[in-house]
Amino acid sequence: MTIQQRQPERGATRRPHRAALWVWVVALLVGVALIPFLPGFPSPAFTIALVVGVVAALIAAVIDIRSRRRGASPRLIGWGRGLAIFALIIDLVLVITLILGVLTRPHLTLVELRATGGPVFTVSFSDDVQQHVDEEWHDSGFARFNTAKSSTEITVKTPDDQTPQTVTCEIEWNGEVVAHETSTSGTVTCRYPAG
Repeated sequence: MTIQQRQPERGATRRPHRAALWVWVVALLVGVALIPFLPGFPSPAFTIALVVGVVAALIAAVIDIRSRRRGASPRLIGWGRGLAIFALIIDLVLVITLILGVLTRPHLTLVELRATGGPVFTVSFSDDVQQHVDEEWHDSGFARFNTAKSSTEITVKTPDDQTPQTVTCEIEWNGEVVAHETSTSGTVTCRYPAG
C-alpha cells in the first residue's frame, strides 16, 4: 500500500469522527439547556426522556473519545454516532414539546409557594396537576410550578398534638412576592389575589 492510498483512508476515518463529535456535543448542550425547564413540566415522562437523552449523549462522548485514543474502530464509531443521534432526536422531541406547550398554554404563570414553621408542619395547596393536602414539610420548604389559573393559596399549620408555633407562608407570582403572612397561632393562609 502506498502513502497516497493511506492518506484518503485516514481522511475517511476522520469524517465519521467529526460527525460523531458534533452530534454528541450538540445533543449534550441541548440536553443540559433543557434542565432548567424541569420544574415547569410536571410530567415525569419529560424528566425521564431528558435524563435518557443526556445519558445517551454522555455515553456517546465517552465512546467517541475512547475510539480516538485506541484508533478508529468502525463499529465503535457507529455505536457512538448512533447514541449521539438518538440523544439529539430525544432533545428535538423535548424542544418541540416545550414549544407546543407554550403555544397551546400561552398564559402560564410561574408560582412559588414558601412556608416555615416546625420542626414539622403541614401545608395544603393545589397546582394544576394535583391537590396537596396536609403534606408534611420540615422547618422550611417551597413548591414551584406553572399554572394556567389566575389565583392560588397555601395553608400552613402545625400538627394538632404540638403547641402552637410561629408559621409563615409566602406566594411569589411571576417572580414578585404578592402575599406574605405570619401567625403565632399555629395556622396561617396566604392567598393571591388577596381576599
